[in-house]
Amino acid sequence: MVFSLILGFARNGDACLGDCMKLERKALIDFKGGLKDPENRLSSWRGANCCHWRGITCDNQTGAVIAIDLHNPLVSIELQVNDLYGRIPLGFKLPANFENMTSLYHLDLSHSRVEGGILSSIGAEDCGFNSSLPRLRFLKLSHNQFGGKLPEWLPRLHNLEALHLRNNLFQGPIPASLGTLARLSKLDLGWNRLNGTLPDSLGQLSELEHLDLSSNDLMGMITEVHLSKLSKLNLVMLETLDLGNNNLTGRIPLWFVDSFSFLRILCLRLNRFFGELPSQLSKLRSLQVLDLAENEFNGSIPATFGKLKAMSQENKRNHYLYYGFGGFKGSSFYQESFVVNIKGNSIKYSRTLSLVIGIDLSGNNLHGQFPEEITQLVGLVVLNLSRNHISSQIPVNISRLHQLSSLDISNNSFSGPIPSSMSCLDSLGYLNLSYNNLSGRIPYIGHMTTFDVPTFFRNPGLYGDPLLECPAPPEINGDHSGNASSSTDKWLYLSIELGFIAGILVPYIAFAIRRPWWSAYMGYVETVVDRLSYWGYKLVVR
Repeated sequence: MVFSLILGFARNGDACLGDCMKLERKALIDFKGGLKDPENRLSSWRGANCCHWRGITCDNQTGAVIAIDLHNPLVSIELQVNDLYGRIPLGFKLPANFENMTSLYHLDLSHSRVEGGILSSIGAEDCGFNSSLPRLRFLKLSHNQFGGKLPEWLPRLHNLEALHLRNNLFQGPIPASLGTLARLSKLDLGWNRLNGTLPDSLGQLSELEHLDLSSNDLMGMITEVHLSKLSKLNLVMLETLDLGNNNLTGRIPLWFVDSFSFLRILCLRLNRFFGELPSQLSKLRSLQVLDLAENEFNGSIPATFGKLKAMSQENKRNHYLYYGFGGFKGSSFYQESFVVNIKGNSIKYSRTLSLVIGIDLSGNNLHGQFPEEITQLVGLVVLNLSRNHISSQIPVNISRLHQLSSLDISNNSFSGPIPSSMSCLDSLGYLNLSYNNLSGRIPYIGHMTTFDVPTFFRNPGLYGDPLLECPAPPEINGDHSGNASSSTDKWLYLSIELGFIAGILVPYIAFAIRRPWWSAYMGYVETVVDRLSYWGYKLVVR
């Protein structure tokens, strides 16, 4: 989405009073030489004064380059492909003059189709510093094709606050040395090929607010002992924890709720967590998204979930979740995003993420009742309980959830009628009640008239619009009708049996009397089989 380098602090737009420094201009020219620019967006990068180049911001007094912003001009509609791209081979180093840019604090090469090994000079020990970029605070290399192991020099970036390596080809274990980045608040390593277990050292990141390790090959059991340092340090700052789509296992530890009191997003989906859902999760007073789908949880849904404070309040005010550096034209920032399974699809939310409030417990082994207390969560936008074994009726007061946009309780054992109050859920855009044991006439009035047959499919006792007007007729009891039906069935079965016997015996007797007929018949069968085999082979070859 953005291809930017930001250095130091800025006060004004794309101009300055003096010329830019020669060493920095040389570094920019060398940097441009390693990129491909098919749309000639860097055509202005010529001449002596780099302060006048497109995307360059300089300090008004010193002329030092303080910002390079080459972000996609269509970033406002989130078109996340940049026109600039290049290849960084293994062992590649940034131009030597970049080491003179000691004010560099933001390096962003995301969405730039860059491939190869990670930049080896970022953490090099040169010029008397622990790192060649001693002030680097934000490092974003996400959505590229960087590969190999995560470099061991990352801990040398002592001032690093945000590390985003999402959606690359990194592999191997997560280095334990990452735990030494004391100022790190955002760590996103999702959608890579990382394996092994979670290092205990992550518990030392006491400033951590966002941790995303989703969609890797991480494994192992998550226990209180394994993450004991997290508990002892009490990471009250942690707001997002996404460990989804890995091979992690274990129970949700009870100390969890006391350690992460400001947690807004908890995603453990697509793992192998098991056991009953802890009722203590209701103490997570800031929780807005609870995604425990596609695991092996059992037992019933705790009634205490109705006490989730952040979900029990209507949220109509959007809090734009981002951080970054402002103060000048084209300033760079990072906006938090999260993929929510809503309306049967996976949808990415960023600018409106704070408005998304949801619970997804689908694809587990939950049973028992639908807790009526859940209807107290009037802020819910998404509720997915599908593919479990819940066997109660739909609560009559479900209409209290008037902010619901997506409701999926399909593939359970819900019974009884559909409450007529559901017709008042005017915000509902997706409803799936299929594959249950619901019965009675569908309250096809109000907002319910916006849903079609698939919403109510495979509920044998349901009838009325949009299904058939009447349910399937019951069996007619009585001696006379029963005897007549039984007699008819007997004659039907007898005729079938006689036809089957005749179909076998008649050809057999004929072939036994006339042996040449048998030979001719079998020859014909072999010819047909050979032709079918030949044409089948031809289809496979094609």
